[in-house]
Amino acid sequence: MMTEEKRFGRNLSHLARPEPPDVLVLIIVGDVLIEDARVIMDALVAFGQGRPLTFALVDLSRMGTMSLEARKHVAHTQFATRHGGTAVFGAGLVQRMLASLVVRAYNLIHPNGYDIAFFDSEAAARAWIDQQRRKLTGTPCS
Repeated sequence: MMTEEKRFGRNLSHLARPEPPDVLVLIIVGDVLIEDARVIMDALVAFGQGRPLTFALVDLSRMGTMSLEARKHVAHTQFATRHGGTAVFGAGLVQRMLASLVVRAYNLIHPNGYDIAFFDSEAAARAWIDQQRRKLTGTPCS
């Protein structure tokens, strides 16, 4: 189970930070290569161990490009637990399109797909995660 912050990437520019009980924050800075994609997916899988439900909060405001190999790896790596969704903020049009395509491919390959949503702010992304959590756990929305 992932419990501590982890920096990764060529210049240690990317960050994976767990926020208990069920959110993994990913901050992506610069390009995403296959090595980065492996670390990202390993972090998501490790974070999910022992948790019935997980979410990802992803900051793409400083992301560069994502290699084809990295996109394929993300699409083919299955989560170890139920993934309630990924909330992305700060993404430009190209990043939104790439992320949507990767999630669409994942959902075609794996029987238990997940939702992805894009927001202009971190606060809006966090609000969506709270809404998804209530919806998926059966807790009434307030």
